[in-house]
Amino acid sequence: MDGVERIAGMLKGLVGALWRLVVRPVFVIEVSDGVARLRRGDAPPGLVAGFSDVARDFGIHGGSIYGVRARHGLTLDFSSAIPADAHQRFRNVLSVHRHRIKGA
Repeated sequence: MDGVERIAGMLKGLVGALWRLVVRPVFVIEVSDGVARLRRGDAPPGLVAGFSDVARDFGIHGGSIYGVRARHGLTLDFSSAIPADAHQRFRNVLSVHRHRIKGA
């Protein structure tokens, strides 16, 4: 990774962190050693368990997943530690449990 890519990655992380300060997430789920845990907000246990399954499948050892209200409903935002190729699987799990989330 060259300097420009590193700076771009840092700026993306900074913008994401600032955005999450302005737009309060409905929930925050942290992944640690392949296990997802609800850290803030309200999310059904099945969603958290499903996120744990995805994290284990992809070998994710850490990171955060944010449930954020968007114009067209609830969407997910991911910390940079969550690989992009896992994002769709997390969204698939959300689609199964969306009806049980308050404010979704």
